[in-house]
Amino acid sequence: MQDLELRVFGNIGQDAEIKHHNMYQIISFSVAANETWKDAAGQKHQRTTWIRCAMWRDQGQSTAIAEYLKRGQQVLVVGTPSVYAYLNQQAGKPDAQLQLKVTDLKLLGSKREEERQHVQHEPEPPAASDNDLPF
Repeated sequence: MQDLELRVFGNIGQDAEIKHHNMYQIISFSVAANETWKDAAGQKHQRTTWIRCAMWRDQGQSTAIAEYLKRGQQVLVVGTPSVYAYLNQQAGKPDAQLQLKVTDLKLLGSKREEERQHVQHEPEPPAASDNDLPF
């Protein structure tokens, strides 16, 4: 039996955090996956699903990786999904959150880069490729 694999495209909600666990470090961050559609009347709607992501890496890799995982960064994450159930203190009722144990990560760009490209009409230097990253 093979594990279910989920691919998520979106923007990081806040800078990644590093947590320590034995010899490894856990890089945690959230990704906002946006879904847009038009209803029968032609009105546009959008729904955002927040997905909590965790990457397990050794101490040397985690610091280098976390430097690139900043708020607004566009990413494609691949991993094994799970659901975390908890009691929502504010609502006073059970709730759940989708989590992803990340097995692969691709940096795609950022909102800030897209905004600059719309404002500036001058050519920009080429972006770093995945081969330029230290992981």
